Amino acid sequence: MALFSPAPYLEVLRHLAEGLRGAGLLGSWRVPAKSSLFRARERLGSKPLRVLFAATAGPLADVRTPGTFWRGLRLVAVDGSCWDAADSPANEKEFDRPGNARGPDKAAFPQVRMAALVECGTHAVLDAELDGCRVGELTLSARLVRSTGPGMVVLADREFLGFPLWRAFTSTGTHLRGQLRGLAHSHVGWLFRDDPTPAVRYAPDLLADRDIRAVSRAFPALCVLTPALPFALGWAIGGTWLHATTALLWAGLVRIALLHHVTWSVNSLCHVIGRRPFRTRRHDRATNLWPLALLSFGESWHNLHHADPTSARHGVERGQLDPSAAVIRLLERLGWVRDVRWPTPDRIAARRT
Repeated sequence: MALFSPAPYLEVLRHLAEGLRGAGLLGSWRVPAKSSLFRARERLGSKPLRVLFAATAGPLADVRTPGTFWRGLRLVAVDGSCWDAADSPANEKEFDRPGNARGPDKAAFPQVRMAALVECGTHAVLDAELDGCRVGELTLSARLVRSTGPGMVVLADREFLGFPLWRAFTSTGTHLRGQLRGLAHSHVGWLFRDDPTPAVRYAPDLLADRDIRAVSRAFPALCVLTPALPFALGWAIGGTWLHATTALLWAGLVRIALLHHVTWSVNSLCHVIGRRPFRTRRHDRATNLWPLALLSFGESWHNLHHADPTSARHGVERGQLDPSAAVIRLLERLGWVRDVRWPTPDRIAARRT
């Protein structure tokens, strides 16, 4: 059907049978009616397609095929995708429906998730795994290890994280090449790249705010005042260089380092370590990391922030302290902020895994 995708089923069958009829191999066989074809497909189920896939899936290239080998190693890639399935009770039971970001309801159609191992250059599918939309791509990709082995280089997207998956692939003798910049890059390495984020695209509202622009212009002066004030207070209180430098060290430099590393940890550790009780977008690995909750003012409840970015509160489960939400609540009661979006039970329930 893929060869004649615009044609209906019966037309595809006629195309396939023409050559056999000319060779005298069909005898008195005739193309069946459409209803007979549908009943036969329903009776047989998916087994013929599974057998066909198992018999035909495999590499097609040799060393002369452009773009398929590198230093004698076959290039293959692993990646995933999703697609909608027919809206039927059976499909919903088998695959489930993803959440709806616009409300508590689920999506209109059940959704199938797939991970595939594909030969580079020829796009030949070597293996594939299908499951419901609640099953992650990492889980499906781990099942593809069975089709890898020595003489292969598996190319993986940088979101295919995790040492267990890496070890599973390399244990077969496969070379694994991922686009991973690593934890160090996500924590602090990005500071040393000439790749600035365009504020016009991501923060036009802040650029339009007069007060925010004034704070931005004052940033160099604030950088000087931040260590200078502790030094001056230490000198004024203690009256010696020792007191001044001690205040500079602890109330200045150590405080600045702690503040920045906590902030950076939200961008690094909170995408690698922790729990993920709420659904996020594909490849989004945001987690909840409780040891950083107080230090980050509640920002380390990062999984909910990614699942519901407009929510004013990130720590929505019992025992999750969220100082930022408390400050926003106070400002709201004082009348200094308005139109705050607080999480509701329905919104929380709709985003749970």
